[in-house]
Amino acid sequence: MWFVRSSRSWGWLLPSVLDLLEAREKRVREEVARLWEEAERGQAALGDAERTLERLVVPG
Repeated sequence: MWFVRSSRSWGWLLPSVLDLLEAREKRVREEVARLWEEAERGQAALGDAERTLERLVVPG
């Protein structure tokens, strides 16, 4: 759990729910972006492999 020192007192305050939600949203957005990049690389690799396979297949 995070604790934030209050500038107006010596007590400890919990971060706001909004701050926690915004931090989680940021992490999830970053993960989504990373996964989209990974998916695009996978699609490119799949396309390359399919083209290689088409060249190797003997018509018959």
